[in-house]
Amino acid sequence: MSKDYSRNFGRRMRDAIRERGSRVALALDVLDEQEAYRVLDAVHPHLAAVKVNYPLFLSVGREAVGRMIGRYDLPFIGDFKIADIDATNTKICEIMYDVGFDALIAHSVVGRQGALDAVLDAAARHGRGVILVTSMSHPGAKEFMPPYEDTARFARELGVDGVIAPATRTEEVAAIRRIVGEDMLILSPGVGPQGGKAQETLDAGADALIVGRSIYCADDPETAARRLAEVV
Repeated sequence: MSKDYSRNFGRRMRDAIRERGSRVALALDVLDEQEAYRVLDAVHPHLAAVKVNYPLFLSVGREAVGRMIGRYDLPFIGDFKIADIDATNTKICEIMYDVGFDALIAHSVVGRQGALDAVLDAAARHGRGVILVTSMSHPGAKEFMPPYEDTARFARELGVDGVIAPATRTEEVAAIRRIVGEDMLILSPGVGPQGGKAQETLDAGADALIVGRSIYCADDPETAARRLAEVV
């Protein structure tokens, strides 16, 4: 871990969860700026954070996403699963932190030297957070990714703010919690269309649920988000 890196994002995220009474991070994977605002205007009171992935960022551009981040008093997570050499990782992080993201998600599989050290150094310069993928929610994640126990231990060694663990396999969430300890965030995607259950995932040790289609594809996104926020 960079000597200047601190886990401020983890604290901010937990503050948001407590203050807002919600453990929902919206995966905002829509493709239109106005649609994004329509959803966020309706659901933001029921969220602990917003996660932006490639679909929205590539569709509307960095300036539009920056305006969005500035409009809502919520932690914004950039889900770009950074997984390249140090020089490229540095450029990605500098761009995304400049846009305004509070934390970035990176893949653990690229290792530390010549890869993740650059991500941690960029986070330290900007005072932002880093979240590592320990396991993914889709079935193919087991084909080539390292065992989740190894990636969880690696995340603990690096001292990052949090990890991604799948709501579709709550036994992994529980095991990852035992490995990383109580201080590190666990964010869990896969609730809804992929089959994950909100209450079971939180009971297994997740701090927050990453939920996308169940909210933004709902006939009434506000009601969908509010009901998920009521799950504690």
